[in-house]
Amino acid sequence: MREEAELIRRSAAGDLGAFEELVVLKRGLVYRTAHQVLRNEEDARDVAQLVFIRLWKVIRRYRAERKFDTWLYRITVNLAIDRRRRLARAGVEVPVEPAATGRGAESSRRGGDLPLVSRETPADRLDRMEMRRIYETVAGELTDRQRTIFALREIEGLSAKEIAKALGVTSSTVRNTLLQARTVLRDALRRRFPEYFPSSGGRRD
Repeated sequence: MREEAELIRRSAAGDLGAFEELVVLKRGLVYRTAHQVLRNEEDARDVAQLVFIRLWKVIRRYRAERKFDTWLYRITVNLAIDRRRRLARAGVEVPVEPAATGRGAESSRRGGDLPLVSRETPADRLDRMEMRRIYETVAGELTDRQRTIFALREIEGLSAKEIAKALGVTSSTVRNTLLQARTVLRDALRRRFPEYFPSSGGRRD
C-alpha cells in the first residue's frame, strides 16, 4: 500500500506522528501474533508494547525491498518467545486464556475463523465460537515452534517462504513443522472431541 509505504518512510526519517499512525495500522497484527505465542492477553499486550518500542529504535534499518510485515512478524515472534522463556525460567505459570471474546477478540484474524487442520476436516462443520474454543483447547499440545508456525500459516495466512524469512529457518523446516502440528492437532481433536469424527465404516442394521 502506498499509504503504508509512506508511513514507513516517514517513520524511518524520524517522524513520530507518522510512526504513531503506523502503530495504529499494525497493532492488531502484532497483538495477534504475540497472543498466538503466549496465549495470554496481558502478556501479549506487554509484548506488543515492547515490539513498537523496539520498532521505533530499529525502523531506520528497514529496507524497502523487504516485506515490512514479515520483518515485523520476526520482531514480534522473537520478543514473544523471549518473554515466554523468561517466564518459564522464573517458574511463573501463566494462565492460558479461553478462546478470544470481548476485548481479546482482536486476536482473531480480521474477524475470520481459526482453521484447525485443513478444509476437509470434520471441524469445518463447527461454528466460529466452537472452533475457537476447540482450537484453544488442543493448541496447548503443540510446541512453541509448532504453534507459532501453525498460527502464522493458518491464521495469519503467510506462505511457507514468508514464515521462513520471519523466523530465520528454512522453508522445509516450516513445511515439516506444519505437518507435525497438523498431525498433533488432528490426533488431539480425535481424542478429545470424538463426536466430530464418526467412524468411517459406519454400522449396518
